[in-house]
Amino acid sequence: MDKIILACWDRDGTINVDEDDGFLGKDSNWRNKVELMPGIIEAMQKLQKQFPKLQHHIVTNQGGVAINSPGFEELTEQRVAEVNQEIIRRLNNEGIIIHSCQVCPYVDKEYVEQSKKKNRSIDPKYIKDNPPNRKPSSGMIFDIIKSRNLSVHNCCVIMFGDRLTDVETGVNAGGYGILIPSQKTHERGDIEKLAQRRKENSNFASKTLFAKDAKTAADEAIKLLSIFS
Repeated sequence: MDKIILACWDRDGTINVDEDDGFLGKDSNWRNKVELMPGIIEAMQKLQKQFPKLQHHIVTNQGGVAINSPGFEELTEQRVAEVNQEIIRRLNNEGIIIHSCQVCPYVDKEYVEQSKKKNRSIDPKYIKDNPPNRKPSSGMIFDIIKSRNLSVHNCCVIMFGDRLTDVETGVNAGGYGILIPSQKTHERGDIEKLAQRRKENSNFASKTLFAKDAKTAADEAIKLLSIFS
């Protein structure tokens, strides 16, 4: 296909195993906890080989940076960057090219309320009303498009992730969303929630897919993209 394909990947639970409740990096021994998800290497390699114009990007919410409570002192924006660099290094070693890594440390009022229930306080500087870059808003994807001098008309966005919000992000960016279930997906009930959204909205259903794992997600993406070839 002539369009640039932006394959946008959630991080925790999609690329790497979701350790520490999604707060990978909050402990000094975080490197020992970095583990890539089964099949993710093969999936990214397959897409990269299939489509020469495809670009892999990491698109991740990292609200843990905003938590200002004991146990989270080390989880800074710098630490998140170090974790991302380590994950990218491991993917690079497998021949996978990551074109950018987009991070949103900002949180909304809902996140603040959820944190209060867990007796966690939030640094006010990270609180925003409807932060445009926090998934499911599509600001991080539009930042990719702008930074690479692209337009929404000459690229095709596919967002892969283990949360309903990841799928919604792809659709909100004018593209597609593929749910790759992790253990946390089942715990949150996101499979059922996505099924309900698809049932209620036929347009949303046409833009979203289920996949049992990363390899299947890559196959589904190839089928989807072949329609536009």
